[in-house]
Amino acid sequence: MTSVTSVRLPALRAPPRPEMANIAEKRLKIEMQRLLASPLPYASAKPREENFRIWDAVVLGPVSTPYEGGRFHFKMEFPIEYPLKAPKVTFKTKTYHCNINPIGNVCLNILKIRDEGGSWSSGMGVASILLSMHQLLGEANPDDPLVASVALQYKSDKDEHDRIATLWTRRYAK
Repeated sequence: MTSVTSVRLPALRAPPRPEMANIAEKRLKIEMQRLLASPLPYASAKPREENFRIWDAVVLGPVSTPYEGGRFHFKMEFPIEYPLKAPKVTFKTKTYHCNINPIGNVCLNILKIRDEGGSWSSGMGVASILLSMHQLLGEANPDDPLVASVALQYKSDKDEHDRIATLWTRRYAK
């Protein structure tokens, strides 16, 4: 029989406060101004007119990779608790990658908060995410995949993996 003292209950979290939404929106406006003042050469992002917490972004495939020449579109959905919580990133461009699944979900440590074993911190932001997406295309992490078959191919037959990734880039990442 389990004693009462050995049972761990999940921590209760208070619902987001309305002022959190204001903090998130103010922070996102500052980040948008920074991106406009200093555009990144490999990526761009902007909020949607109807919802400032949803951004559309494009990252260019890194040079000397199977993704070179591609334009990879994705969506960032910022929670009310941003910047304390990371946004949800969903690729819209079909991408042959072990860390991006067929419905566009992304497996990347930066998109998880530290409590969940990730590396997200409130000092990170839109520019950090854009850089991370660009780097992810250049350096897959087959040891933490979303698509196991692609990770296995990446490890066992990198040439074939790169050939398929290049074909998908030419076909879908326009």
